Amino acid sequence: MKYTSPFHLLPVRDTQALTTDGLKRWKKELMLQFDLNQNSVIEINGEEHDKNDVLKAFDLLKDKPEYHWRLYENKPLLDFIEEEDIDFFKDRKNWVSFQDISYREWLAQWFIPTHDNVVYKCIDNENDNALFTLINVCNSEFTLPDTWLGAAYAKTYGFFTNLLAQTNRFYNQRCFTYDGEIELLPEIHEYINLHYIEVMGFLPEEFEHILWDYAFFAHHIADDVFKEMKPLRNIERKSLKTLKKALQIDVQVRGDEWSMDTLAEVETYFEIPKAHSELKKGFIIWLIGMIIMFVLFRC
Repeated sequence: MKYTSPFHLLPVRDTQALTTDGLKRWKKELMLQFDLNQNSVIEINGEEHDKNDVLKAFDLLKDKPEYHWRLYENKPLLDFIEEEDIDFFKDRKNWVSFQDISYREWLAQWFIPTHDNVVYKCIDNENDNALFTLINVCNSEFTLPDTWLGAAYAKTYGFFTNLLAQTNRFYNQRCFTYDGEIELLPEIHEYINLHYIEVMGFLPEEFEHILWDYAFFAHHIADDVFKEMKPLRNIERKSLKTLKKALQIDVQVRGDEWSMDTLAEVETYFEIPKAHSELKKGFIIWLIGMIIMFVLFRC
């Protein structure tokens, strides 16, 4: 359940009102506004809310209203839980409240799923923003309580374990077709992704075995193709690019020597057409220059 501080919806933000009588008085005042205005919504602190919003706010305040107020006053922490803003992880002063075990355990019901969701989103977000988020959240000096680790990375762990489960079948069947040229099966392109190892590189040590299993899968895909000893020109170009990524994954994670040597061959193969193109471009520029000089000389 997404958390919204009840203090956004209450007309008076004052710890003196955090008493049973004070809360009853607030609720009565707001319910009266709905009745007097005969509207489905009323304006509270510049925003419109319906009766359900208000009732939810008071339901939250039935449990530890003083903790809700404490959370409300810690804006970086509140922004993380409400909006998934990661500034909370950048400054130690935001973490002081975690020393209070009772408050910390109360906070877990919202902090853990938010953390889980923030990290999980980085899997699909293949840009610098994802890496920036992982650096600030996972590489922060802020330390998650040990009892939170499993749940705080649950979605991400589930994604990668499911990915490996789907790839298991390729250890018992070929990952490509051959009809004049080698072409990887379509789903292989989805499974080989350098971004995955970038993400796992920031995750706790519990993910290390997943990272190595994934790198071994990438090695297997490359080995399955290249052991056929086909010339590189006989491998469909999109497939060869994916195989290059598979080799890069294996080299970065496992440092496999065969993968290093094979990757060097593939990179050289890709550089040859580029070199020819640059040479051709240079020749055309030279030829145009000679024609211009000839025309100027004739004039």
